[in-house]
Amino acid sequence: MLEETIHFLLIAVLVDITPGPAVLFILTKQSLGLKYVVASIFGLMTANIIWMSLVVVGLASLLVQFPSIFKTLQVIGALYLLYLASRIIRHGIVTEDDNKTTTLKQLNKHYLQGAFVSLSNPKALLFFMALFPNFISLDHSLSDAFYFGILKLMSLFCVMLLYGMLGKQVFNYLEKYNALHYVYNGLGVAMVIAAITLLIV
Repeated sequence: MLEETIHFLLIAVLVDITPGPAVLFILTKQSLGLKYVVASIFGLMTANIIWMSLVVVGLASLLVQFPSIFKTLQVIGALYLLYLASRIIRHGIVTEDDNKTTTLKQLNKHYLQGAFVSLSNPKALLFFMALFPNFISLDHSLSDAFYFGILKLMSLFCVMLLYGMLGKQVFNYLEKYNALHYVYNGLGVAMVIAAITLLIV
């Protein structure tokens, strides 16, 4: 079991650390503070739980058999990324949440955004469909699914938290040299590329 655990974690960390919509989304939250980053990560984790649950109960194959549903999710996800990109390029990473008071409504907003970013990327479903069968045995399907599901969530949380914390340090450093607008433009362009990739790959 130890060998399978290490193998699974290596795959999960490599996937999570690879820049994509989730990473770009977390980087847009770093300037708001750690609490908003964590709320956004919980949203991503909730979406992962939904994708993994669909795979375990067998509904994933049903969704894949209906390309129109799959394509609709891709289009919605791409449009949302384009929306985020336009806001970042025009206004930078500044929102109404840049204040000292934090409400549950504000945190819930970022949590839902995180869930939406991940749920609107159906390629995550294909990843879990390809990964889980290699680690879940027929005799212990539920316990294995729970065990490896927890490992995947741990990997996602740690990697995204690291991105949020390191991103804040880098952004703070660049702010001293008035270079943040270049970063914002680059991040916006990266989101545009991610949106296009979501549709064509």
